[in-house]
Amino acid sequence: MKYKLWLCAGAALFFSGSLSFAAQRVEELDKDKDGRKETKVYYENDKIVKMAVDQNGDKKPDGVVYYKNGIPNTAEKDADFDGKVDTWIKYDSKGLPELISRDRYRKDGKSDYWLYLRNSSIYMREWDRNFDGKPDFRTYEREHKLLEKRYDDNFDGKFEKIVKAPGRGSTGRIKTTVSA
Repeated sequence: MKYKLWLCAGAALFFSGSLSFAAQRVEELDKDKDGRKETKVYYENDKIVKMAVDQNGDKKPDGVVYYKNGIPNTAEKDADFDGKVDTWIKYDSKGLPELISRDRYRKDGKSDYWLYLRNSSIYMREWDRNFDGKPDFRTYEREHKLLEKRYDDNFDGKFEKIVKAPGRGSTGRIKTTVSA
């Protein structure tokens, strides 16, 4: 009897005023207005901390966004709906994507394609052509126009070959000494 009384008193102290817990709640939403609540929004102390979305209706989240101070921080997504995460997103301090990495080619759970963004515009892309986890082909672009390509054809981590995009008005043809 003493043991039960001590346990009740301990539980009362544990859940009383000296310890504070974050108030948590979950909202289920129908964001696409199709009659199905596909989005769960998780809050702690009225600040969003996580949002999970089931896009294909299989009752499992296909994408999860994690928030820090109410702003998106990171996300992961199953873009091909095979049950495995294949896309990872890192957000900047404004909540805009700054890095999107994907497992596009091997489907082994490791990134082999990266997109780098500034103010929601892509400025660099990288590929891992030999699937060692390191990029070995890179492109730079501005306003959807290719500026430069870089190649690491011996896969040593150094880009040896750099190819600049043809200049404005250039045909991309190379002059030869052969007459037509």
